[in-house]
Amino acid sequence: MASQNWIENIKRLLAGIVLAQLALTGNAAELGGDWSGTLKVSSAIQLPLVIHLQHSADKWQGTLDSPAQGAFAIPMSSVEVDGNRLEFEIASLQASYRGMLDSQHGIIRGTFSQGQPIELELSRHTPSAGQAGELVRPQTPVAPFPYEVEEVQVLNKAADITLAGTLTRPEGEIKASAILITGSGPQDRDESIVGHKPFAVIADHLTRKGFAVLRLDDRGVGQSSGNFATATSADFAGDISAAVDYLQGREDIPSQSIGLIGHSEGGMIAPMVASQRDDLAFVIMMAAPGVEIIDLYIEQRMNIFRSLGVQESNLNKISRLDRSVFEQINQLSSGESLTSETLESLREISRTTEVSNPSDIDSQVAALAQTYASPWFRYFLKFDPEPHIKGLNMPVLALNGSLDIQVSAQQNLSGIRKALSASQHGDFQIVELEGLNHLFQTAETGVVTEYGAIQETIAPKALNLMSNWLAERFTQPGT
Repeated sequence: MASQNWIENIKRLLAGIVLAQLALTGNAAELGGDWSGTLKVSSAIQLPLVIHLQHSADKWQGTLDSPAQGAFAIPMSSVEVDGNRLEFEIASLQASYRGMLDSQHGIIRGTFSQGQPIELELSRHTPSAGQAGELVRPQTPVAPFPYEVEEVQVLNKAADITLAGTLTRPEGEIKASAILITGSGPQDRDESIVGHKPFAVIADHLTRKGFAVLRLDDRGVGQSSGNFATATSADFAGDISAAVDYLQGREDIPSQSIGLIGHSEGGMIAPMVASQRDDLAFVIMMAAPGVEIIDLYIEQRMNIFRSLGVQESNLNKISRLDRSVFEQINQLSSGESLTSETLESLREISRTTEVSNPSDIDSQVAALAQTYASPWFRYFLKFDPEPHIKGLNMPVLALNGSLDIQVSAQQNLSGIRKALSASQHGDFQIVELEGLNHLFQTAETGVVTEYGAIQETIAPKALNLMSNWLAERFTQPGT
């Protein structure tokens, strides 16, 4: 009897192993492959995600795509499958997913966590245009070009760095020349973002209209030397001034018709440079600061939190805390750490937004404290663009999109108009472009997550406005 029981136990054990193997094989077949779903961050922000799962050699692996953000094949640091349960983590994003497979309906129901838990339902993914690893960007210029393209190097002797860039020149006479100035953060010469190349599009458009255009990699970016991390806006202004000197020294570039086109922080740097020189012919400010940066930054944060669904009552509290924090930071000397009082205010802001996981608040505050201690931020937060705008004595075009939530059109265009009017400037135009966002794309809401989902890089009406404005002032070559 004992022997018989032992045999039966072995049979049951073997049967269990076989069933477990069959279950694993079945789930591998069911869970392996491509899945997609939409992460509903808020009513205004819906982020498509695609996950790719593969089972081989008794091991699960996977990657994640966020097409709207131009991010593909982000590796999962761990993937676990147990029966119908799927779990994966992405350490680089501090994100994770926990879900269960509904075999009957072919759906994985679960929760995606990255600071906050959000329900995410995944179904079998069917690739469509722009979702299979290649973004659709129809405006990106493609060779051959009907103009000359030259790789150049600009020496900033004062900083002992070399800036690499691209100069495009029309084949005929040059009406005028523009230097493009990038926005905040380390940017390449095309100001590349989520698969878009805004500066390549601007350069292509203007060069086809008879204007030469110089665009540069920021210091420490691409082929440019230098250290971006230790630089401030004043350093970037020095780089652009060196670029003006470079064009002034070229015999094939009319020296009397060189101007600046700056986007975002670049629209702040343009007046910094132009107000200190008497040899620039024009300034175009795209989504540029027109008020003190502390006011702009608070407004920007309110707009972003509002897009995330934060209640107005909480926004009012956050605004008050923000102002207190930034005023405290502005009192610190260079390199001085944030006080314990300021750090506690940052924690309270995170708690008030209600979009942060309580367990993540300390790490978020630590990251913010590091950002707020950088040389760039300390300089930027104290900056007031008004004196520089008042110092402009050349034609000025300032434009912004009505849906810009990073640099509010109403707030900043009003500030630019006020400064130019106060200085009795004789030739300026202020334009708010309806329905455009911070990148001057035709948008629905203006939220940041839309940037990558929109195929258009820059709305034609923004491009035509700039080229027509320039053509009115530079109808003849070199005038």
